[in-house]
Amino acid sequence: MALLAGAGMATHLLQLTRGSQHLLPEVFPQVPHIGRLNLHSELAHKILDAADVHLGAMSIPYALAIHDDFLRECIHLLVTARKCTAKQAAKADSMAAKHPLIAQSTGGAFNADSLGQLGEIDREQPPSATSRRGTVLWSR
Repeated sequence: MALLAGAGMATHLLQLTRGSQHLLPEVFPQVPHIGRLNLHSELAHKILDAADVHLGAMSIPYALAIHDDFLRECIHLLVTARKCTAKQAAKADSMAAKHPLIAQSTGGAFNADSLGQLGEIDREQPPSATSRRGTVLWSR
């Protein structure tokens, strides 16, 4: 959320420089890393206006990868506690298979609406995502 708010504040500030032919490093020399953005204000404004789309495209696969990694860890704990077998855990290779295994092994249940939404998001994602360990969690 801070990145979205920051992008919004930056676009608001860039309105003051509209029409300027100076590059951002000339206008804002004290801003760290500004030299990497060799852009005029107008183009920077357009990029920042689309920040929500770009951040969403990056954050959703990241959140799904973290969730999948968390499910793997939960299943590992269930195997260690002998609540499910290693064979069952190996079969639960997709996110859609992990939730039922955890529910079955714990005697609990997941909210069907929430799982449906998660499934829709998962299907919309690019071909693969990686966990914090750098392994491919799923690929299409």
